[in-house]
Amino acid sequence: MVELKADKDAETAIRQIKERRYAGALQHCKGAIILVGINYDKASKKHTCLIEKI
Repeated sequence: MVELKADKDAETAIRQIKERRYAGALQHCKGAIILVGINYDKASKKHTCLIEKI
């Protein structure tokens, strides 16, 4: 599950996935669910990424 943000942070993206319970739609799937939060900084043109297994 991937959440993209601009000018925030990768932690905010992961938090949004959890707060809005997006992973609930995948509960019927077998195996681990991987959360990926990606933030893109418009000024520096760099990105940060956070990956979490639930």
